[in-house]
Amino acid sequence: MTDARSLSPAGAALIHKWEGCGKKRADGRFDAYPDPGSKDGKPWTIGWGSTGPDIARGTIWTQAQCDARFDRDIARFVNEVAKAIGSAPTTQAQFDALVSFHYNTGAIASATLTRMHVAGRFEDAADQFARWIYNDGKPLEGLKSRRADEAALYASTVPVAAKQPMPIARADVRVVNARSGLNVRSRASASSDKLGLLARGAPVTVLQDTGEWVRIMYQGRQGWVNDQYLTAA
Repeated sequence: MTDARSLSPAGAALIHKWEGCGKKRADGRFDAYPDPGSKDGKPWTIGWGSTGPDIARGTIWTQAQCDARFDRDIARFVNEVAKAIGSAPTTQAQFDALVSFHYNTGAIASATLTRMHVAGRFEDAADQFARWIYNDGKPLEGLKSRRADEAALYASTVPVAAKQPMPIARADVRVVNARSGLNVRSRASASSDKLGLLARGAPVTVLQDTGEWVRIMYQGRQGWVNDQYLTAA
């Protein structure tokens, strides 16, 4: 097992497969396009999934610009994944899958998936990919297929590592990222009674993390919220 910390050609190919260098013009250049799953079209994207303040309606790049921007940006995502998993045993396939996940979601630092990977809970971590299929609260077929590809790659080679517990730090504070707010439930189930609604940006202190639901204090009582709609503070 090689504990690699670089993206392999297979990993880059997976990202290229799902990002796609789309919106090609008749002159061979590429137009920026709005996010197909968001209500306001943001972020505008071009080339191999590139976004940023320099990309908006009317942005046009050549193929060389698309390729160069991907090469520049992917180095940052690779470094962020490497930092998030530290010295945890990790195969090349797992690392590639995590980089693809992070390039699409930007969530490697806060995802339960990462904590499970570091704890050696590889089967649980592989199951986490399927939770990241939403955009603006709605599941997208494209994201379902991408997460399935990433999970399959992640699970294709697994290092030998002992499972470790996932302790919750005393100051594990996260922030609601759901645009329309986040329902607080009486139990760890979407069908349980609704206790209230947390606004986007509201901070919550995590008391327990099951991998999908987290237990919090809400208006003097304990409640549960879905971890997918929380990010690290």
